[in-house]
Amino acid sequence: MLREYEGTTNERTTFEPGDMVVVHTLNDLVGELGKLCYDEDGISYRVFYTDGACEWCEYEDLREANDLDDWSLTERGEMF
Repeated sequence: MLREYEGTTNERTTFEPGDMVVVHTLNDLVGELGKLCYDEDGISYRVFYTDGACEWCEYEDLREANDLDDWSLTERGEMF
């Protein structure tokens, strides 16, 4: 579930495991956010697709998925 943290200058949406996201800098496909990895550079996110593929990405690479995105590699996409 997406959560927004409100502040005067620091509004930022956070992503939680299970969120449907788009890695817009890499492939524009919808995937499910899985594991988060905390390291010295911050948080890395692992996105899983139903074809078995997965990739690690940074916060800046992600955005919330919407109905205009390519859902072909998700269970939702198979329903249409």
